[in-house]
Amino acid sequence: MILAGRAIFEYTVFGRVSLPGVIGALALVALTPAMRPAPPLAVATAAALILAGVAVADAARTRRFPAERPSPPGWNERSPGL
Repeated sequence: MILAGRAIFEYTVFGRVSLPGVIGALALVALTPAMRPAPPLAVATAAALILAGVAVADAARTRRFPAERPSPPGWNERSPGL
């Protein structure tokens, strides 16, 4: 849910979706069947490692490409203000 909410937020504000977020969400979905018989601590650890990987990848992207201006889909600088 965290990754889905973040993807919706990024698309609404910036008009893009983070590739590491999509990969992380797919990894969580792919691991779900394998984690069903696993102990809860192993499941939580796997989820935390995937989320940490997404955070590190997003931080690396932010370091390479500094802050950007919001640009929601369908919006351009010449359109009237909201």
